[in-house]
Amino acid sequence: SNDVFFFYYSGHGGASTSNAGIHSVSINSPSPYPNYYDRIWSIYHENAAYMKVHFDMFDLESGYDYVYLGDTDLHDWWYYERYSGYHSPFWSGWIPLLSDNKLYIRMETDYSYTYDGFSIDKYEVETYDGTHFLCSYDSLSNASNYYLDTLLDSKLDSFTCSNKFVVLDSCNSGGMIDEIQEIGRYVMTACKHDESSLEDPNLKHGVFTNYFLKSNSEAQDINNDGQISIEEMYEYISPNTISYSNSLGYSHHPQQYDGIIGESILNTDVANLNLTIIGNKLEYNFTLFGIGNILKLQIIVCDILENCNYKIKDLLLEPSSSSGFGSYDGNILLENSETINGYGFFVEINSSSLFRFNTSVSEDSDDDSISDIIEIMNGMNPISEDSDGDGLSDGFEFNTSSSPTDRDSDDDTLSDGDEILIYKTDPMNPDTDGDGFSDGFEVNYGTDPLDIKFTPITILLNWVGLAIIITFITTSSITFVKNNQKNKKIRSIRSFELKSESSSFESLNVQKIEKPKPKQYTTLRAPYSGKERLRPNAFSYTNYNYELQKTQLKDIIKYRMPPPNPRNSEAGIKSMLIATKGIELKKQGKIQESYNYLIKALILGVPEPLNSQIKSHLLYIIDETKNLTLTNQSHIPPQSTETNKIKCLKCGTSTGRTSKFCTNCGSKMIQLENSVQDQYEQSEDYKICDTCQHKNPKKNKFCTNCGGIL
Repeated sequence: SNDVFFFYYSGHGGASTSNAGIHSVSINSPSPYPNYYDRIWSIYHENAAYMKVHFDMFDLESGYDYVYLGDTDLHDWWYYERYSGYHSPFWSGWIPLLSDNKLYIRMETDYSYTYDGFSIDKYEVETYDGTHFLCSYDSLSNASNYYLDTLLDSKLDSFTCSNKFVVLDSCNSGGMIDEIQEIGRYVMTACKHDESSLEDPNLKHGVFTNYFLKSNSEAQDINNDGQISIEEMYEYISPNTISYSNSLGYSHHPQQYDGIIGESILNTDVANLNLTIIGNKLEYNFTLFGIGNILKLQIIVCDILENCNYKIKDLLLEPSSSSGFGSYDGNILLENSETINGYGFFVEINSSSLFRFNTSVSEDSDDDSISDIIEIMNGMNPISEDSDGDGLSDGFEFNTSSSPTDRDSDDDTLSDGDEILIYKTDPMNPDTDGDGFSDGFEVNYGTDPLDIKFTPITILLNWVGLAIIITFITTSSITFVKNNQKNKKIRSIRSFELKSESSSFESLNVQKIEKPKPKQYTTLRAPYSGKERLRPNAFSYTNYNYELQKTQLKDIIKYRMPPPNPRNSEAGIKSMLIATKGIELKKQGKIQESYNYLIKALILGVPEPLNSQIKSHLLYIIDETKNLTLTNQSHIPPQSTETNKIKCLKCGTSTGRTSKFCTNCGSKMIQLENSVQDQYEQSEDYKICDTCQHKNPKKNKFCTNCGGIL
C-alpha cells in the first residue's frame, strides 16, 4: 500500500466518433458577389468532432476567388480545404473541429470579375461518443489492440498502491481523464479531449514532453517549501506548451486532475532539517518529501566521552503518514548523561534509485578514522580501534571490503588479519585461488592458497605417481633381463622404423548466413489520419522521381502539404532558399529539376505568397500534362503559330514571345531563344516583381519572368 505507481505514455492516441446524421443549413454568399469581398460563416453542432458540407451551387472566378474550409484557426488563414471555379453540387471532405465544435467557411475575392458565388444547403457530422484510447505504433493497423480508457482504468484499479500518477502525451489524451479519475490518482495530459498533441523535430520530443522533462529543474517553487511538486510542474508545463504549440500554428492545452490530498512531490529529498542540542536533549524537525519505500529513518545521540552512552530512535515506528513521508517534529532525551557530544541523522529510501541522506556530528574516541556515531550506527565499538579483534583496525575494514564486526568475514577459518597480513589471501573469498579448497584448509594441509596447481590432491597424486613409476621400472628391468637371455643366439638386430602419418584437416568451412532483411512494408495511417491536421514539418520528403497519378499528386499538393512557416523562422528561410533555387532552374529551362525543388519547398512549408504561387503553378501544370511523370519530362505547351506573339493555353490571352508566363493568368508560356527586352522596360510604366525584381507592364497580374503574383 505504500508503493507508488507512475505511468508515462508518449505516442498515438485518439477518440471514437459516431455519425450524427445529415442536417439542413442555409449559408449563401451574395449573388453576384462583390470584389474585395472577405467574410467568414460558421456551422455549430454540439460535441462535433468532424463535419463536411454540401455545396448545392458553386461558381467563383477560377484561380482568383476562393472558398476555404477549416476550424477556428481559419481566422488566421489555417485551412484544410479550398475551392475555386465552377462545380456542380458536391460534398466537401471531412474537416476536424476544435473544442468550439464549429466549422468555419471563409470567402475571399480579388479586384475583378464576379460570379454567382456559392450556396450550402446541408452538412453531415461525426460526434464524439465518449470513448478515448491510446494506440501504440504496433497497434495502428488493428483497432482491437487499442488501449481504451476503460481498460486503463481497470488496470489502475488492480494496483493496491496508495498513489498513482498517469502522464499522457498523445492526441485526445484529455478525454481519458473522465474515465480514469479517482481519489488517490493524479492525471496530466498534453491536450484536451478534442485536440491533437504536436511534435517538433527541433525539440526531439513532443512539445508537452519537452516541457515536462524541463519542469523538474525549471519550474518555480510557488509555495517556497524547498521542493517542486508535480502540481508546480504543471503550472510551468501548461503555459509553455500552449505558447510553443501556438508558434507552430496550432495550440493545444494540457489538462490535469489531482485526486491526491496535498502536494505530490516525485523527487525524494529532506527539507528544512533542524537538529538542536539542549543539555542531554536533542530537538529535531524536518520534512521528508518524495515517493518510494523508506528503509531507514533514524536519529542517534551519544555521550561517549563520559560513560559510552547512546540512544537510537527509529522514526518509522511513529511515522507522520502511512507512507512515512511528511513532516516530523520531536525530541530525544539521553538518560544517564548530562550532555550530548555526538548525534546523527540517517535516511535510506528505495525510490527510482537508492536515496541516502546522512549527517552527523561526533568525536572519534578510538582514533580509528571513524566517528563514534558511524561506529554505533554500524554496530562497532566506538572506544575500540579493532572491534572484532582480527588484527585490522575498524577504519581499514570499514573503508575496504572486510567486515569490522566479523573476525572471519568469509568463514574460511582464517581471520581477516591473517589473510591480509600473512597469507595475502582475500578476506571476502573463502577460496582465493579457486581450486575448490578453502584457504584455511590449504593452510592447514601445507599447500599454497594462492596457487591453483598446488593442492592436497596434487600432493597425493605425486606420491601415487612415484609409486607407479618405481613399480614400472622394476618390472621393465626384470623383463629386459629375461628377453636378453632368451635372444642371445640371435645375431641380427631387428630395426624398427617409426612411421608418423600426419592427418591433414581441411579448415572448417562455415557458410555465412546473412540476417534476413526486414520485409518491405507500407506505412499505416494513424486512426482518423485522413481527418487529422497536418503538423508543421511532419511531411518527410523522400523521392519524387517516380511515377504518380494525377489525382494522387494533386491531392498531395492541395491537402497533404504542411502549412506555410513564418518568413523569419529557420524553416521559412530554408524553404525560401530552396524555392528561389527552383525558380532559377525554371528560368534556365531545367524544368524537371525545378519541379523537384519547388515541391521540396512546399514540403518544408515555404512562406506565403510563394506557397500559393507554387501550388497554383504546379496544379496547372498537372492539369495540362498528359501521362504525367516526374521523371525526365517537362511541360512545354505547343508553340503559337503567330509570328510575334504566343497564345496562353489556359485563358487564350496573346502575350509577347519574350514572356515566360501569361500576363493575365500567370500560366507557363513557351521558352523562346534570342528574346528582346520590351519597350516598356525603357519607360516608367511598369511594376517590379517582389520575388525576382523583374520589370512588368502595370496591367500584368503575374510576373512574366517567375510567375509570381504582382
